[in-house]
Amino acid sequence: GRVNFSTKKVVLGGIKDYANEIRRCRRLILIACGTSYHSAVATRQLLEELSELPVMVELASDFLDRNTPVFRDDVCIFIS
Repeated sequence: GRVNFSTKKVVLGGIKDYANEIRRCRRLILIACGTSYHSAVATRQLLEELSELPVMVELASDFLDRNTPVFRDDVCIFIS
């Protein structure tokens, strides 16, 4: 995404096309590692407030090792 300071709007590149599906989901799962994980943790509360959805943050290695249950109506966002 990008912030357009002249119009004071945030433009979400690839996510914008899927906004309707994201709004209908049961929960958001952010999956990342390293500094990307820290950015996901920092973003969690903001996403919960804006989307009114529960947001989980998972380390990528734990996500694979624990076989984290993901349901049909969950949205996973992989952060690199």
